[in-house]
Amino acid sequence: MSLEEVSKWPSPVEEPAARPAPGDRLHYGQGGAKDQAKADLEKFFRAVGRELWKNHLRSSSKGLILAAPAQHQPTFRRVAQVPTLLEAGIVADPAKLTPDELKAEARRILEPEIQRRIARAREEFGLAKSRGQGTDDLKEVAKLLVQGRVKLVFVESGRRIWGMLQPDTGEIMPGDASRNAHDVDLLDELAELTLVRGGEVYVLKKDEMPAATGIAAILRF
Repeated sequence: MSLEEVSKWPSPVEEPAARPAPGDRLHYGQGGAKDQAKADLEKFFRAVGRELWKNHLRSSSKGLILAAPAQHQPTFRRVAQVPTLLEAGIVADPAKLTPDELKAEARRILEPEIQRRIARAREEFGLAKSRGQGTDDLKEVAKLLVQGRVKLVFVESGRRIWGMLQPDTGEIMPGDASRNAHDVDLLDELAELTLVRGGEVYVLKKDEMPAATGIAAILRF
């Protein structure tokens, strides 16, 4: 059900349980049905925000994009109180957009935000490395990942480094040009392992990478 449909819910009409005695006053809601519909919509948005936070966003730093008609955007933002909700949203009824159209709109909104995050992360890596909290050594990244110490990884797009990874120790056995049946793309493997362990991954072009080794990592501690 879309947010647009929710706004069309009928307002409940309550009747007095008993006939009032002479002189008693009846207090009806200010604005009647319109105010009740507004209260119902805010209650719904608040419940949506609570469920999103509890079940999906509590342990994630990923930004959330709101897709909703213009009249619902400010109300949802005010009552839902979702910390990771991006300021820019898709101003449209999502029920009237195809999945591909929604993805295209989301990419349009996310691109500037992603570029800002990448720029901040590159600066953070430079500082972290100078303090011993960052590394661009492939073997060291692998071992630290297995220990749960990697917060963020940069991986060079299109680059392949073949070899074998011991999942228990993080030890790497380099591959060779012939590649045997047990070799894997180590950059891809380490990126996937980072995501599984709750870290972030940025796949960048060679000239955007903060290191020349094909990989760079920022440590948690």
